Amino acid sequence: MKYFLISLALLCAVASQSSPEPSKPVESALAVVHIYRANQFTAKLRSPAVYCNEAPLAKMQNGRYFTIKLLPGRYAFRSEDKGVGIQINAEAGKEYFVRVEMALGSFKGTQQVAEVSKEQGESELRVLKPIDRDRVIDKERVLLE
Repeated sequence: MKYFLISLALLCAVASQSSPEPSKPVESALAVVHIYRANQFTAKLRSPAVYCNEAPLAKMQNGRYFTIKLLPGRYAFRSEDKGVGIQINAEAGKEYFVRVEMALGSFKGTQQVAEVSKEQGESELRVLKPIDRDRVIDKERVLLE
């Protein structure tokens, strides 16, 4: 009986403790996506929004970049042109590079996104700066490294 009461007391003590907060995913379990816009003269003053699965991330400035980390899965990226976008099947531990491209056209021009190779993305990203904090829309997912 004595052991039963001690065991019951221990069980009650453990049950009364608050459960730990859910843990964040381990970094190696996430995919990293760098989104950038090379410094170019075309539509230099425009800052089109960039979307991931129709959720706005940030307003992309000329010659700037930002990074997001995602759980593995399929994601759609686009800029303000709804009909033009890309799909990325993000895998854990991999890096992806998405370039926002501005093209001449109507008064506002057109914006599209393109996935580029890691080598090209790393090379182009080296000379860019992070976007300004006031251009970030999704403050939880957008990282300014």
